Amino acid sequence: GNIINFSNIARETGTSYQTIKEYFQILEDTLVGFFLMPYSNSARKRLVKHPKFYFFDTGVVRALTGKASVSLSPKTYEYGKAFEHFIVTEIIRLSEYQEKDYKFYFYQSSNHSEVDLIVESPAGVVYAVEIKSKENPSGSIFTGLKSFREVCPKAKLYCACLASRKRVVDDITILPWQDVFSFIGLKC
Repeated sequence: GNIINFSNIARETGTSYQTIKEYFQILEDTLVGFFLMPYSNSARKRLVKHPKFYFFDTGVVRALTGKASVSLSPKTYEYGKAFEHFIVTEIIRLSEYQEKDYKFYFYQSSNHSEVDLIVESPAGVVYAVEIKSKENPSGSIFTGLKSFREVCPKAKLYCACLASRKRVVDDITILPWQDVFSFIGLKC
């Protein structure tokens, strides 16, 4: 779930930009991972921004980093990244299985406020989903969602987290992570 800058990777590895891009294309073609493109109202602007790359399973990331046998500890950075990765991949998988024809993006503003997942339905409904491995998210955690609201005022704003119940704060629906699927029209 990291932003991929092909130029930086090429420079750091002494390989050409095109070769790096082709390696990632092989990972995508073999279903080992997929790209999540940045959200923009302009299709042209989407093409010049850097995508995020997700492996098909959080276990792949853990194995590649040599930590597959180490348990994830709640309230750690690694736990939060794995939790986000899991939710993003599950939403995309369920959408594909249910043939929803949703489009998926992530959002990052010019001041680097971010929303983990933007879901766009064929009917034009837009869902912005921030994913947090906290029981009670609040405050600055919602900066990305509030920034996205300025870009897309009709978007439905959600925070999927470890909360035990649903609540609404500033038009942002905070949900137990298991409920986010049904709120964006997916069946578990």
